Amino acid sequence: MLDIIRPSAVICYGEPFGEMQGNIKSISPFDKDELIKKLGYPEYLRKLQAGELYPTN
Repeated sequence: MLDIIRPSAVICYGEPFGEMQGNIKSISPFDKDELIKKLGYPEYLRKLQAGELYPTN
């Protein structure tokens, strides 16, 4: 698929697999600043207080 599409970068939500090659941009689902940018601060706080942001297991 990458040979056909030829993306300039691949965005990976979480840790990339070892087999992934090329220009991989990793976004941590646990990075507070990234979550605030994505959700906005009020929604981030609501989800944080509701326990909806981080897995418990």
